[in-house]
Amino acid sequence: MFARLFAASAAALLAAAPAHALTSFATTTYFAGFETDLDGWQDFNGSGVSRTAGGYEGAWHGVATGGATSFNGPYSTMGGYSSVWTGDWAVQTAIYLDTAWTTGAGFEYSVAATGADGNHLRDFVFGVAKDADAGKLLVNASNNSTGNGAGAPTNLDGQTGPASYEVAVAGWYVFEHVFRDVAGLLAVEMNVYASGDLSTAVFTETRGPNGADQIPVAVGGNRYAWFATVDLPGGVAFDSVRMTESFSAVPVPAALPLLAGGVGLLGLLRLRRRA
Repeated sequence: MFARLFAASAAALLAAAPAHALTSFATTTYFAGFETDLDGWQDFNGSGVSRTAGGYEGAWHGVATGGATSFNGPYSTMGGYSSVWTGDWAVQTAIYLDTAWTTGAGFEYSVAATGADGNHLRDFVFGVAKDADAGKLLVNASNNSTGNGAGAPTNLDGQTGPASYEVAVAGWYVFEHVFRDVAGLLAVEMNVYASGDLSTAVFTETRGPNGADQIPVAVGGNRYAWFATVDLPGGVAFDSVRMTESFSAVPVPAALPLLAGGVGLLGLLRLRRRA
């Protein structure tokens, strides 16, 4: 389990932050609607990903199925890993939840950040399961996946951390990860919205800030969206995977070198996310 090192000023900012509606930053950098193809989603460890008719927004949606091994669901790099922090960013994913799932069935869904060194930094994982102890369909959040392969996350009602949200009505829910710079440290808001009301989250949990996750020294941009575990007959229906970013301005040095031969610099360079 990752150690939590909280900065007092960052914690104060989080405590003062009010509940908010679905987040949308200025620039959409990735979208998967599954209308014509899989939009970059790929199989992993024997898992499967496919398209089928009907959807959250359009005429089609994706279906994620699990393999027999641990960490067994499909993933997307959402246009490619980024080791550069360009500003706050968010990922929203519509996922269909069914209260009729059998006891023990469920999935884990993660969006991960990349470190400034280009390596994996940290996962931010939603666990959803028909809890074996409580007998209810529950949602919770953490930084770890069970990776059980043939077993969904269990005992969500008894895990350490935030109180689980009970899903009482079947339907589409929007799972949101919001990656923010809070006093120079990474904090990630993990929210769930019922599709009929995107103005108020039915579940919210903030992971961090973690003293090791300094921006931009240690923290880069996006890494992947990944169904880390899928244990559902027929798979998980998901749709409208959308990444938006704020694109903070990149500071320009006070002095710029002149080009050879006295040719001046014609334009300022901007850091852009890798395709």
